[in-house]
Amino acid sequence: TEGCALDTTVHMQYVEAGADFSTCLGADPVPLNGTSDLPASWFGYVSPAGIFNPDSIGTFELYYNASGCMDTVTIEVAPAEPPTALGDVCQTAGDQPLPDFEAAGYWTGPALNGDAFDPEVLSAGVYTWLYNLTGCNYLAVANILPIDIGDDAFTSCPEQDAFIPSPGFTPSGGTWQGAGISNSSTGLFDPGNAPEGWNQPLVYTAPNGCMDTLFNHNVMTAIAPSYETCNGLAEVDLHGNEIAAVPWCGTWTG
Repeated sequence: TEGCALDTTVHMQYVEAGADFSTCLGADPVPLNGTSDLPASWFGYVSPAGIFNPDSIGTFELYYNASGCMDTVTIEVAPAEPPTALGDVCQTAGDQPLPDFEAAGYWTGPALNGDAFDPEVLSAGVYTWLYNLTGCNYLAVANILPIDIGDDAFTSCPEQDAFIPSPGFTPSGGTWQGAGISNSSTGLFDPGNAPEGWNQPLVYTAPNGCMDTLFNHNVMTAIAPSYETCNGLAEVDLHGNEIAAVPWCGTWTG
């Protein structure tokens, strides 16, 4: 016997209430952006037109219904927060974490590194960061204090005359400390009074209380007494192991 075939058409409708979000108590009413291929209506703590008024603290689940198909959106209404004062922050303080708020949002502002900021890349002054919610935001404010001694490290020889390794340090008027420092105000450094070695810290404390560190490599120079090569051979790297130049960061002349 021959079989029979029937055709049918299934209409797949969609309804989307939108993404969950957080807002602040007393913020402006928020129009909800539900979408559907059929006429749909809002239910819950929301107007029929889909306007949510954040006039109460709490978590609200709103429903978007289209001919029996339903989706939900969850809205958190958090208390309004005064600006968070982060106080004075030195440029050398390293990454500074921003406040951790329970309400779901995201930070914007200068020198951000995730949920922190890097004061070293900021000029001195007052800065504001915004924690963005829907229709409102929280604020964090910091005063960046200046300090800059220039390079992070320098090399000296024990028999070298005294010199100032970081003459442009700012702000002036502070105090230098560390092995070999012979003038705490100017930062005059005498290699003959410093022990031989690597990564010896010289610390500058500015009048504003900020500190920065300059590392000294006080090393007697040395090279191999001789090295033989032939005309026509490949070039010789004078910083290579064959020459055994110490310290490695010197400059060749000749």
